[in-house]
Parts: sequence; C-alpha cells; structure tokens
Amino acid sequence: MDDMSPRYRLRIIAAATMTVALVGFSITLVFPYLALKLAAEGYSRLYIGVATGIGGIANILVAPLVPSLAKRFGVQSVIVAALLTAALCLLLFDPFPYPAIDLTLRFLTGAAIGSLFIMGEFWINAAAPDRHRGLILGIYGSFLAIGFAAGPMVLDLVGTDTPTALHVGAGVFIAALLPVVLMTKGAPDLEGGSGANITSFLLSAPIATIAGLLFGMIEPSALNLLPVYGLGIGLPLTEATALVSAMALGNMLQIPLGLLADRIDRRVMLLACGLGGAVLALGLPALSATPWALLIGIFFWSGIASGFYTIGLTLLGARFRGADLAHANATFVILYSVGLLIGPPIVGAAMDALPPHGFFWSLSVIFIGYAALVASRLALGRSG
Repeated sequence: MDDMSPRYRLRIIAAATMTVALVGFSITLVFPYLALKLAAEGYSRLYIGVATGIGGIANILVAPLVPSLAKRFGVQSVIVAALLTAALCLLLFDPFPYPAIDLTLRFLTGAAIGSLFIMGEFWINAAAPDRHRGLILGIYGSFLAIGFAAGPMVLDLVGTDTPTALHVGAGVFIAALLPVVLMTKGAPDLEGGSGANITSFLLSAPIATIAGLLFGMIEPSALNLLPVYGLGIGLPLTEATALVSAMALGNMLQIPLGLLADRIDRRVMLLACGLGGAVLALGLPALSATPWALLIGIFFWSGIASGFYTIGLTLLGARFRGADLAHANATFVILYSVGLLIGPPIVGAAMDALPPHGFFWSLSVIFIGYAALVASRLALGRSG
C-alpha cells in the first residue's frame, strides 16, 4: 500500500470506516429488537442473556481463523462473505425459529460481525500513515459511535410489532457492500508474519491488547447497567436512560484523543486514560445528587474510556504490519469479546454488593489496575 496516492488511501479508509459504521448501526438496531421479541414470545431472561452472549463466544472461537482466511481468499472476499452471511441470518430470524436454530443464527451472525470488525479495522490501520494514525482511528471510532447511536433511534421509528427492523438491518448489511466492492485495489498485504498467536501478542504488546479487554468490560457494562444505576440513585426513568446518551456522546472525544496520540507517546496517553478514568469514576458518585453534573461527568468519563479502544488500535498499527497486524487486531477483538462476557457480571455483582455506587467503584478498580500495568511497563522501559 506504500505506493498508493494519498487521495486513494483516504478513499480506502473512508470506505472501510463507512462499512464498519453501517455494521454498528445494524447491531444496535437488530439485537435490541431480537431481545424484545424474545421477551414478547415468553422466553426467560436467562435465555435472552445466553442468546446475547453467543455472539461474544463466536468472536472468541472464530477470530483466530479470520486472518488465515483473509490471507487465502483476500480481505475483500472475507468482508463480502461476512456481510452476506449476516444479512441472510437476519432474514432467517423471522418467523422466529426454534431455540437451537435461533442460537445457531446468533452464532453465525456474531462470527460474521466479528470478522467484519477484524478486517475493517485491519484495513483502516494498514492504510493509515503513522503520523496521522491516531486521528484516523479517532474519526473511525466516532463514526462507529454514531452508527451505534442511530440504531436504537431507528428502532423507535419502526417499532417491534413487525420484523421491519430485521429487514432494515439486512438491507444495511447489503448496502455496506458498496464501498467495499468499489475498492478494486489497495487491499492490505497479508504476506509474511511471525506466526505469533494470542499469547504471543499478550506478552509482547500487553498495553495495547489489554486495552481491548478493558474496553470490552467497560462499554457493555455501561450500556446495559447505567440505566439501572440511575434508577438505583433515585433518577426517574427518562433521566436514567439519558445517562446512556451522555455516554454515547462522550465517544466523540475519540477524535481529540486520537490527535493527541499522534503527538504524545501513546503508552503515556493510555496511562492518562487509566488514571483519568479512575479519578472520574471515583468522583462521579459525588455528582449523583445533581443530574446535569452527573451527565457532564459521564460524558467525559466515557470519552476517556473510549481512548482504550482508539489508542490501543493505534499502538498496534504503529508496531505491527501485514499478517502480524491482522492477527494482532484479531487478538484485540477476542479480548474485547472476553471483556464483554466477564465485565457486566462483575459490575452487576458489585452493584448488588455495594449499592448504590458499586457501578463506578468497581469500574474504578479496573481503570486503576490497567494504569498500574502501563506504569510498570513504562518504568521498565518496555514497549506497548
């Protein structure tokens, strides 16, 4: 990709960003619809929780295979196959199938979505020039956040009485094919590579890879449990759900964080995110009696937390190339999925044990633990 003109490089980054943002939109449109549909059909909350977690399990199992598939068939081919698989699965969810079929479709959908994130982020990271890598990934993260935020808004418009959400989601996956197929050249190089595995990347780049684990623990916990926290401190339902909106808006801070990451040691930036997130998490309970102050605090806290995602990917992109970068990105997605599976139960248990502020107190421990890891690596002069 080094011989590519800056303009074409920008087109590739824009195409990959648009594809993944559309995927994010479909995720938050379709999966809440499926959960509500299951509840209306009389399925237990336990089953709904298990069904939701299947996607994370699919990511963990399938992600290690994705770089090898891309090396054999091409990055574009993997993205196109994943988009078509996801679209087909969404169309098969209605009429609602038996649980075994439902879980199979969820596994396939989760595997397809995980593949899309691995290849899309790999493509963006590979195309980004290092001097602007943080900014580009910050813009990508912001567009992804917009996609995530738009899904529930559209679900409110189409409702849950008909499978329209599924049809719209499938249509968006199909539409996401367009920017990919228009990129007839410039797919990133997947040749070479050291043959490193997940353990190797964890040991050689713990700061960057574990940032994915932390963001996987924090983001789903906040999306699912912030309204519960709001109700627990006495906020009315509308104000409790507004906490999630403040969190979503905070993700827009990925752009200034990305800019800073192009000018400051990215390990130091991640240390600052860990310490800043911990300080805010410990301080936010003091703002709980003043809803507007709590909303502002959550906005900045969420923005700092989003730095784990943006700067973690930036650090990987600066260090690895080719097949190694694809495998490193797969490791990042796997660890995010592990965080998704373990984070909400841990935070939920803390909320039960330490009401009403166990939510932020438990997350502060996560931030502090990560900051300690980064500080120790910096003190020893180790890389990311």
